[in-house]
Amino acid sequence: MASCSSATVSAKLLAVISLFVLLTVALQVKYTYFFGFYTILSAFGSNYSAQTNSSRGQNLNDGLYNKTNSTRAQIFDHNLQTETNSTRGNIFEHSLQNRTNGTTLFSPKLVSEHPFLLEEVINPHNFEYVIRPAVKCSGRDIELVIGVPITRDNHAGRSVIRRTWGSYANDTNNKAVLLFFVGSENNKTGTGNPSATESRLQEEASTFGDIVQENYIDSYRNLSLKSMSILKWVNKFCLNTKYILKVDDDMYVNIPFLMELLQEFVTKSSTPDAFIIGCLIPNSGPIRHKISKWYTSEALYKQDKYPNFVSGTAYAMTLKAAVLSYEASLRVPLFWLEDVFITGLCARKANIPVYKSKFFSNGKLAPSGCTFRSMATGHGYNVAEITKIHSELFDPHLKC
Repeated sequence: MASCSSATVSAKLLAVISLFVLLTVALQVKYTYFFGFYTILSAFGSNYSAQTNSSRGQNLNDGLYNKTNSTRAQIFDHNLQTETNSTRGNIFEHSLQNRTNGTTLFSPKLVSEHPFLLEEVINPHNFEYVIRPAVKCSGRDIELVIGVPITRDNHAGRSVIRRTWGSYANDTNNKAVLLFFVGSENNKTGTGNPSATESRLQEEASTFGDIVQENYIDSYRNLSLKSMSILKWVNKFCLNTKYILKVDDDMYVNIPFLMELLQEFVTKSSTPDAFIIGCLIPNSGPIRHKISKWYTSEALYKQDKYPNFVSGTAYAMTLKAAVLSYEASLRVPLFWLEDVFITGLCARKANIPVYKSKFFSNGKLAPSGCTFRSMATGHGYNVAEITKIHSELFDPHLKC
């Protein structure tokens, strides 16, 4: 009996020791994980906000690299790989954000520069992708993302853009991507069967691979959601771009001229690394006339004036501005006028300067190649006019 009792005690002692060892290992793994996670977020804050005279004007494309020993350690990509030499690793992805209590896991340095990042998220853009594009940014040098909000049934509009000014993205040397952003239909029948419009859109997306669709309702009142979807896509999938251009489908854009304009603008020593530029609309307020297309009631907007904003027909921004604008849009009450919302209210929230450029027009200029030799944008053109402008502008024999 004594030997049996002794064996029982030994067995219990061995079980306690084994449990202690397992708990020690588990705690060590947990500590290592969270320490590594904090290190990742700290790296994002210090690199993302780093700014020197030599990197200013380069925005975040070069500034977000650690170039020690010529090894590029990219802060933004789309997987959590560690980077060795040319292997890229993502350190800023929205899946890494803690939405509990509306807060976000950012480094103290970044939060000190942009305190709004710790405010509660009140406008989560939690729509799901219905159609994902084949266009990819990873593994490429990207200078420009062109985002065109457009209705689902405007196939002719997408076609003419692809053939004309949007064809700039077809040349890989231009380091640009072109994407069309659409919403979804309101299927009140509950059948679950796609309409003819949706079926044709899916076929078009399969052919060209440049359509991004989320499951918000596609309507004029939801244009702010479309603009948020552009910023969301950049934040999730193209954080290696320099600039983002948001442009309406009835615009003509001289992209080569625009890129020269942006490059010249950012080389100025006083230019910040986050800005928005376009056709500035200052000292504007809500229209209270109910017959107006842009009627806004006091219930929707109480103030008499909007913050200065740029026309939503076309505007460009740096990557840092896109990142901050998207984060701000999650913390600002949604407003239906997308240009006021993104470039006015959200820009103000994130302290992003908004600049006027005389080369951005929200009016209809003469539809000719000569007009656009010295203009970045013009507004209000049909398919035939866009085709005419582009053909003339790139005619080597054009005389103005």
